[in-house]
Amino acid sequence: MKKILPIVTNCTLSSYPYFSNYLGALTANKKIVDNLIINNFFNIRYVPFKGKVFFLNRDKIKRQLNPLVFNYPIINPIHFVIENINKNKYINMVLNLENINFDDGFHIPDDKHCWLIYGYDSDKQLVYMVGYLQKNEINVYRTFTISFDDFISSIPNSTDCCKEWINNIMYNHTFSIDNYKDEELDLKKIKKKILINLLFVPFFNNNVYSCLILHIKFVMLFSYYPKRSIIDMRDYKTIYERINILLKIYKSLKISNYQLDKCFNLKKEVLDLILLISKNQTCSSKICLTKVIKKLLIIKKHERKYLLTIYKEIKKKTHKIL
Repeated sequence: MKKILPIVTNCTLSSYPYFSNYLGALTANKKIVDNLIINNFFNIRYVPFKGKVFFLNRDKIKRQLNPLVFNYPIINPIHFVIENINKNKYINMVLNLENINFDDGFHIPDDKHCWLIYGYDSDKQLVYMVGYLQKNEINVYRTFTISFDDFISSIPNSTDCCKEWINNIMYNHTFSIDNYKDEELDLKKIKKKILINLLFVPFFNNNVYSCLILHIKFVMLFSYYPKRSIIDMRDYKTIYERINILLKIYKSLKISNYQLDKCFNLKKEVLDLILLISKNQTCSSKICLTKVIKKLLIIKKHERKYLLTIYKEIKKKTHKIL
């Protein structure tokens, strides 16, 4: 017997699994997610000295899908997978896959990590999974399979082995997309997010908004961590995804094609930045950092211009509603 639930890996937000695992399932099942994304995922955060760049409100999608938490030990893991998949439930699960080998050069970047299970094949004894594998120091979100035996051996012995995961939003749970409904477009909420970006105050409540986020990160690396590598493609992917959300807002507000084309140019600038960083993965030299900072300042300037256009358009539309 075999059952594979729909999944895609090229969803709108795939920088972290707390977006991609859910959006991949929703998108593959033809669920409309644009308003959910526009309403909730635009502002980004960078906490100094920790280094990660990510969207705020990151547990929003999970809350929409009524997750059901489970713990270890699992008496019959294969039966558990088959039972949930047969009920059209996806499974987010902490596993230790460090001993799994792949023929195409990919490997598991961490020992214990969270993976999404979306299918099984009893005849071939395979579990279908999706998550971040690594190749040439780059994390790639992709599907793969492991044998039933490897799956069973990768399960931690008890919840005690995963104490650090228990408060993590990706900790063991199942979810179903059956009752999901997209939100109504909330112009007031979007307007507030845009305004926060335009009235930017550095490190307000430890949050830094807009593309200036990476500029600050690079300046800090330049000043405090000159020997540290700046390559973490999730940071740049987050900025790229933010520009895609900006484009979605432009389209939903039906802003002129001329302005939309200009915004597409901003997307190209971010792609050029990603290309620059990928070519200089260790990027510890002052020359490289200076180039990156210069590009970020240009992106920040252009992004602000487009944010102002959106703010004016929303203000006009909300005024008409009133």
